Amino acid sequence: ESGQRFDLKYARGMRLSEGSRTRLVLTGVARYLTASDSPGGIGGTHGDLNALSIGLGAGVQVPVRKDWWLTPRISWTATSASRGIGGDSEILAATIASNIRFANLGRGELTMGNLVGYTQTIRTGITRQDSNNHVKQRNFWFRNGLAWRLPLGGLMLGRQTSLRTSYVFTLGTKDTMAFEQIHEAAISFGFRMRETEQRTGSDLLRVGLLYTHAKNEYFRDADYDSLTLTAGYRF
Repeated sequence: ESGQRFDLKYARGMRLSEGSRTRLVLTGVARYLTASDSPGGIGGTHGDLNALSIGLGAGVQVPVRKDWWLTPRISWTATSASRGIGGDSEILAATIASNIRFANLGRGELTMGNLVGYTQTIRTGITRQDSNNHVKQRNFWFRNGLAWRLPLGGLMLGRQTSLRTSYVFTLGTKDTMAFEQIHEAAISFGFRMRETEQRTGSDLLRVGLLYTHAKNEYFRDADYDSLTLTAGYRF
């Protein structure tokens, strides 16, 4: 099978009060997937497959110490999809994440992230689920990773640049899923920026590569591998 995926992500952080470091973080995600199914492939018969997902989330970023934040968050995602790739669904998620930054480690900076979460399928009537295709799924999630940022010596457009590498492992438990173990490795390059520094658009641009590998729990030779080109702009 071959296809295309398009993602649009939006996030906005707002301080809850003047001088406070506690922030409300609102997120929105839209994803569209389309694929041409081969005979005997994903859908069993030849035909176009597609899926559209829209998700909304809200979290509160709470500083525990100067370089340590906790973020409880809830989110809801609705998907309208062809039956060959799962059909319609809605998922409710609750997570709490920890983010710790270790500065001044040589020339670089290390960040450690940890997350514990719970997801559950629901049915509100917004998507076209019925009693025949509504699958009850409940899962716990554990996500842990490290990121290393290294300032580079050279300048580009008069600005200092940095290199960022990361590795993240995600584990899903409880109800069985096709992919329960996910590995993600990323590298990105861009203009170096401090948290409070947003003077020009060029300060906020990064490009990179993301490699993802996931083991399929149902089929021995159906693991998932992808390489994604990323471009990020913060405003």
